Amino acid sequence: MAKKGGHLLKHIFYSFFLLLSGVFLIVAAAAPFWLLERVPSDEDTGPACGIFSRDNLASIPTQALKVAAGMMIAAMAIKLQIPLLTIASLLMLGTLLAFGYAFEDFNAVTYENNDLDCNCGDSDKFNQGSCRLGYGAGLGIAATVLITITGCIAESVKRSDIENEYYE
Repeated sequence: MAKKGGHLLKHIFYSFFLLLSGVFLIVAAAAPFWLLERVPSDEDTGPACGIFSRDNLASIPTQALKVAAGMMIAAMAIKLQIPLLTIASLLMLGTLLAFGYAFEDFNAVTYENNDLDCNCGDSDKFNQGSCRLGYGAGLGIAATVLITITGCIAESVKRSDIENEYYE
């Protein structure tokens, strides 16, 4: 049976949000600018730090960043399985929380010991100190919201398909 009217529109919205959330997730993972160090000169920012700002996963310097990277990779893999969108959004939330927890590693005392590029002064857990969040963190937040919205639309589409007897 062909899909009609509002039902077709739900599928179009679902497909759009699924694609958009995937793009945001991939760009957020690739973005090195999650945390930007401020510099007192004419330049806006100094070094940038991101979850995947190293050459390989083994070189990620701190445990919290490794956890954030692992959760983000799991979210990308799980997002491909449509029924698991809720779990993917929870993993992305965990990624953001682990990244916030990692702020303590960027403080002036420990950043050199952890082989990090960013010195955020008096940063602490969930306190970015003198650094500012970059577009990578914003894209991570947006991806989390979009995956959650996509999961809600997917559930609505599935219920609508069942009501219209597209599923058996």
